[in-house]
Amino acid sequence: MEREQDRWKRIYRYVRLAGDIDHNLLHAYPDNLIVGVLLWGALNDRPVSWACERQHWPGAIRPGTLPSQSCMSRRLRTQSVVAVLERSYQALREELPSGMLKFIDAKPLPVGGCTKDHDALYGRAASCKARGYKLFCLCDGLSKAADDWLLGPMNWSEQKAADIFLSRITPGCVVVGDGEYDVSRLYDAA
Repeated sequence: MEREQDRWKRIYRYVRLAGDIDHNLLHAYPDNLIVGVLLWGALNDRPVSWACERQHWPGAIRPGTLPSQSCMSRRLRTQSVVAVLERSYQALREELPSGMLKFIDAKPLPVGGCTKDHDALYGRAASCKARGYKLFCLCDGLSKAADDWLLGPMNWSEQKAADIFLSRITPGCVVVGDGEYDVSRLYDAA
């Protein structure tokens, strides 16, 4: 089984290639390091604040200096860091095979009842109503990799996400979904 640090090194190669365009001299940390810290936390199923602490990094891959949690929060919202994430993902996705069979589905991501998040809306979740978000994903049947995804409020319907996915998909693909997508409007669009 591949260790987390080996997996991080393999993925971080793509991040370094995608992040070599950061020309903002005001940044103390380059965009690719911000993405690398985010990935280290994600690979270890830990929050970003955990990945900002030196003791959680093996010496072989630990950067010289690590950004603080507040720096990570600010920088993860910038367009340049989002662009590095997107370019890295595209480079990694191109390494995997792609078939003509695609699967589409949604996963509810409920938030706690005491949240003050105004973007988290009420909608249908798994056999109940909940407040939060939904992750909509279009996955490749051959490589099982996500070809496209959307994050929307819980009250978005699966059909709304399918409309967006079908407008972006390569012609000639076969898209399979559950009963939520069984509407004639989507058949016509496909």
